[in-house]
Amino acid sequence: MDSIGPDEFLDKADDRRILNEFLGKAGVSKSRVMVLHAPAASGVTYFLKDTRRRLSNLSVAIYSDLQSDNLGIILRRYAAEHARIFRHRICSFFRFRNLLPLLIRISGFILPSSFGRPAAVGAENIANVLLDTPYHSAPLQRFAEDVICPWDKRPVVFLIDNAQANFHKLEDLLRATYAPEYDRIKFVLAFVDRQQETSEFSEFRQRILSTGHHISPMDFKAPDDQLVAAFSHAYQIDLPPEERDELIIGAGANIWRIRSFFILDERAENISNEEIYVLRLLYVAEQPLQLSDLRIIGSDSPLTVTAGERHWNDLISSLARRNYISIAEFDGGDRLISISITTHPCLDISSTDRLIYAKELYEFFLAVAEQVSLRHAPSAVHSLLYRLSKLVANEDSPRWAKELIKAALSQGSLSDAERYIKSARLGNITTREDLLVQVAFYVSVQAYSHVMELLEATRTVWTGHRIFEIIYAVALNRTRAHDEFFREIALLLSDTKNPDEIALLTSYKVSGLIHAGRLSDATNCVVTAPAKISAAHGYGYYLRNAAAAFMWGPGKDLTRARKMLDEAEKWFVRSNDAFGALSARCNLGCIDFYEGEKERAHETFEELYKSTRIFGTQHIKEIGTNLGIARLMVGDADAAYRHLITICDIIVWEFARCLAESTLAFIEARNGEFHAAKQRMEVTLRHAQGIRIEEIKMRCSTNNILIKIMSGENPSLYHEKISLLRKRYGDRDRYATLEELCKAPNDTEMQLRVFDYDLCQYWSQNPLVMLSHTQLS
Repeated sequence: MDSIGPDEFLDKADDRRILNEFLGKAGVSKSRVMVLHAPAASGVTYFLKDTRRRLSNLSVAIYSDLQSDNLGIILRRYAAEHARIFRHRICSFFRFRNLLPLLIRISGFILPSSFGRPAAVGAENIANVLLDTPYHSAPLQRFAEDVICPWDKRPVVFLIDNAQANFHKLEDLLRATYAPEYDRIKFVLAFVDRQQETSEFSEFRQRILSTGHHISPMDFKAPDDQLVAAFSHAYQIDLPPEERDELIIGAGANIWRIRSFFILDERAENISNEEIYVLRLLYVAEQPLQLSDLRIIGSDSPLTVTAGERHWNDLISSLARRNYISIAEFDGGDRLISISITTHPCLDISSTDRLIYAKELYEFFLAVAEQVSLRHAPSAVHSLLYRLSKLVANEDSPRWAKELIKAALSQGSLSDAERYIKSARLGNITTREDLLVQVAFYVSVQAYSHVMELLEATRTVWTGHRIFEIIYAVALNRTRAHDEFFREIALLLSDTKNPDEIALLTSYKVSGLIHAGRLSDATNCVVTAPAKISAAHGYGYYLRNAAAAFMWGPGKDLTRARKMLDEAEKWFVRSNDAFGALSARCNLGCIDFYEGEKERAHETFEELYKSTRIFGTQHIKEIGTNLGIARLMVGDADAAYRHLITICDIIVWEFARCLAESTLAFIEARNGEFHAAKQRMEVTLRHAQGIRIEEIKMRCSTNNILIKIMSGENPSLYHEKISLLRKRYGDRDRYATLEELCKAPNDTEMQLRVFDYDLCQYWSQNPLVMLSHTQLS
């Protein structure tokens, strides 16, 4: 009998029906992520690959295995599949009209190019890779813009195997596509549960929810009596129920062992030594290998004996025919070989044997890397060497990690880059280029505590070099080390006449003074800024941030702040900086709100939230929090609550999250859910105490007392605490109203006046954006 395929040996009609219903709910269901919770060796890989085959004519369907693939590979597969379908449609159109020769002449102009290709990343062009997009990365920007184009509405389905193995590789893609504008994209993620650990699966689900997506769960069953009965029928082998049960137990519910029972000529023990060698080599490599490389490695190996190219071709064809491997065409006529199984008796290898295979691979690909082979993608080679070095040459791991930082950044995988950076930091940083690549990454994802740690450990490398001194000062600002920051910033400003540097340093000085409560000094800093600042490379960002100096305190001048923000928005528009313009408009919406135009501010925030979310989750904490607060203040508490619950699942515990959680607690208290409100507010206050901004501590402390009074606790318990707040933060009108509320705790109008909130403004930016490429090099 011929090799049996997924349609025949996987009796998954119920699972197929559930999946089809999920994929068919375009624009209907809130969920665009289905999670298949599958036991190991349950056939889920074939199920996903078969799904891709079924969808190939209807959708852009991409299968990927996170055990071997990274985000760059996933995006390139999307581009290749999209181009294939596009070419098919165009060719059909031109063939129908007998215009195929014309198509050939113009195809170079109309066929879409792939994206996510590796690019060189060094200190001289780090800005091009990291800084010029509000999306998570440049490749993700190209993907996002392609997906939301109005003339192509075909569904896009990512079928991701072993999603639990390296979920970080997928996280950026999920975060970039959480908004409704991407509703034609769906994800089917297989969580292959090898340990049967409930906590791991719960953590996996939570990580998906933190990307802003909802989940449709499906339990993918292990092989059962129904499956064995289907095998029995297909192979005309009569097995009574008790023997079917014995087979399942004896095979450990492993579909491959069950399968080998029925397919006598393909049992595991009949696999040749050469075939076992190839499977084990691919298994240890954990990524696809070129057929030519397999032949070369095998020809030099004492573990196998192969006789020439024909023997190898027959061997590979035999494995592919039995679905142990898959074959894809590769550049230059070569073929790319991937292992299709993850559990099989021949893969139960000892740690000693694994080390032997790892050494063969490492020695071969080390030579490939050192010869700079044009047949091999550096990212694939370095990824393999990085993993193998952990087994055979741990001292080399930092070397390959540094190479992977550059490859991961160029392919759009910021989370991959972060993981490699952690390993790279185990080794000594000896060049400023290495340091700038790593620092630039952390600056781009606003991980300033890592920037500080890295710069403190490498002072001998960067001392005396201006770009690093500027980044160090910015990191001091962002980690709220105010005293040291003001000393550093004063030295840097006294030693420059460069408009770019003045704009950058002054914008951070203003934000530092505001955070430190020195509002008059912040206003004076802007007023005395030199006129040449208007020629700065990042003048729009300076205007946007410096306008905050006129929004509070004795120098409050909302008219002047509005004028600066209007000018900033125009500057961003002229510079084709869509996100910069949106951020300036958000801050203008805050001025409307402060001036009492709450309805207009609410409309602005509604519009901007829809425009901003297409960039992914990394920019929504400010506008998302503002929208929730504005909805509450215009009287739509239910909509505010639903919105902020979603926002708080996505954003981290910083200033904006504390404001959002305080608002949720206030709404819960207004709805009589006092236990939930007090619990939420206590957690929020604890987080606020760890943030080095006095304003958020003040607001959360006030709201904590407010909610306890609203919940019916004895108001007399809080007079002393209100006095302490007065002593610490000054005699604010809000405290007098809070004292009045103690006498009438159910007065809803007074509760709203006491509720201590503010709006978020966009101040953060990548400081390297504000410098010219010459300065960065």
